[in-house]
Amino acid sequence: MPDPIRILEAMGLAALVAGSFVFGLGRPWRAPNAARMRIGGVLGLAAGIIVGCWQMDAPPTWPPREDHDRLLLLLLPLVTAVEIVIAVIARPRWLPWLLRLIVAAAAAPILLWGSSYITDLTGPRSREWTIAQAVLIFTSLAVLLAIVWWAMWLLTKRSACRSVPVMLALISAGAAVTILLSGYASAGQSGLNLPATLVGVIVASLVIRGTPQMNGVVGVGVVVLFGLLIEGRFFGHLSTTYALLLTGAPLLAWCAEVPGLRRKSLLAQRFVRVILPMIPVTVALVLAQRQFVADSGQASVPLSEPSADDYLNFGK
Repeated sequence: MPDPIRILEAMGLAALVAGSFVFGLGRPWRAPNAARMRIGGVLGLAAGIIVGCWQMDAPPTWPPREDHDRLLLLLLPLVTAVEIVIAVIARPRWLPWLLRLIVAAAAAPILLWGSSYITDLTGPRSREWTIAQAVLIFTSLAVLLAIVWWAMWLLTKRSACRSVPVMLALISAGAAVTILLSGYASAGQSGLNLPATLVGVIVASLVIRGTPQMNGVVGVGVVVLFGLLIEGRFFGHLSTTYALLLTGAPLLAWCAEVPGLRRKSLLAQRFVRVILPMIPVTVALVLAQRQFVADSGQASVPLSEPSADDYLNFGK
């Protein structure tokens, strides 16, 4: 049974660590530096997630043997390193998205490496997917991640505000709880560190002078959210429908960019950008909660004792 006090302590510590990196590298007492601010946010997000998992007694182990270990020790450092490189080296212009596409292509194979889906664990040809199926699934997942990543990057660049990471934090919280209700408690609990670190970065950025630099933070957040959904779908009982609802939810934030709404107040636009993506998240969360209650009720129904008539009719 999850310990809510321990989870809240871990989330608070994760937020504090993330905010400390942003504050330390952002240096609010000095002139703003865009590269330093981006690096602080990216490092804070990664460090906060790791520390939060440690506080929850779910630290990764080396060498990584399970999907949880591969997410924290391989995929998270990879996307963090890529965003740091992009913050430091912005030229040539095609390099940032080449590196991001490499991460998008590698994300699912990293998490599913050594699993029964692509590995003969119990003998020759015992893997669940053929080579053609694996290529099709990995390609589809890479394209899906790349589309969401690009859409959030462009929206963050276009809006130049904190509403996108706020929206991503809310989606991540809903996704973590949905994964928890879908039978993968450890991934769901660990996933709560992602929204906590996003909140820590957002709060710390309020004291930093200059335009908030959130592209790197949003990129890491999107990849980690994608990784959590892959864990829930392929290693838990998260349905494909719920996974797609949660993966595509951030795309609804673009509805706030319609011309009619853009001419209205900036506050209304940001409100729509944050709230509208929560509709599919709420749907997935409610359906997962109902399924969890139904499964729990079936599991708790005791077997009835046979009646006298059952004994008399036995064998008839």
